[in-house]
Amino acid sequence: MVLPVFVFLPLYMYPYNSTSWSTLTTSIVSNPNLKFHVVVSPNLAFTDPDANYVAGISILKSHANVLTLGYVYTSYGLRDISEIEADINKYVGWNKPAEIPVDGIFFDESPSNNSTFSYMSTLSSYAKTSLGAGKDYIFLNPGVPVDASFYTLADSINVFEESYAKFNKTALNSLDKTLLAKSTYAIHDFKGTVAQQIDLISQLASANLAGILITTQPGYAVWSSLWSSFCSAVSRLNLSGRIGEGGGNGDGIGNDGGYGGGDDRDDDDDDDDDNSGNDDDDDGDEET
Repeated sequence: MVLPVFVFLPLYMYPYNSTSWSTLTTSIVSNPNLKFHVVVSPNLAFTDPDANYVAGISILKSHANVLTLGYVYTSYGLRDISEIEADINKYVGWNKPAEIPVDGIFFDESPSNNSTFSYMSTLSSYAKTSLGAGKDYIFLNPGVPVDASFYTLADSINVFEESYAKFNKTALNSLDKTLLAKSTYAIHDFKGTVAQQIDLISQLASANLAGILITTQPGYAVWSSLWSSFCSAVSRLNLSGRIGEGGGNGDGIGNDGGYGGGDDRDDDDDDDDDNSGNDDDDDGDEET
């Protein structure tokens, strides 16, 4: 098991005001030992950040447990390299007038075919060189397992982006543990309870994954109804090597077969009102 596990969060919500991202910042403050890898600006890569974005990202950047990644899509290798490099240059410029540098680049819709290795190598090298040391974290999102060679290009690779109904523990455990130590899983449309989410977190972490996301939503423009429980459970796992607070075998499940979820079973996560009414205005948001 790789600990600490980080939270992978595509933040595809525009910060309309100082409280728009309060659901996230509350979790960041409440879980100071939990690292958040936050993807920003899915529809602003072609412009300079406005005042709302400057304020929102500045708040995120004020916390040591947050790593911000600028969104860039590759259309699974079909997009011209020069266009993608132009997007990267926009993020390079963010640290000049606005002084809100990103910590790296999130390449969405990255290709998985071995024939595209050179394509992604060019983009990864360009991003690292352009952003500079300390801002050169590379995160690929093919959404499927890829050849080990791609891991030489990236710090993290998201190898699963599917609904909870399509999650298969056997398939996860069949993957190379060494590669999973640099991989993430993003599971959407989670329909289970808090206790079942705890069990799923334990399964993902036990498989050796570096980062995870579980959301009750179909995309990333609305907060999961179990978001705060998710964050606190991952944080507890990182601190103690287990989630449950009662007797059990360390994987979040009690020895008698019951869930070792402790107090999380009583968590009452709300759909925070910082999302309400905002999604219709978020035209152009990419859902990875």
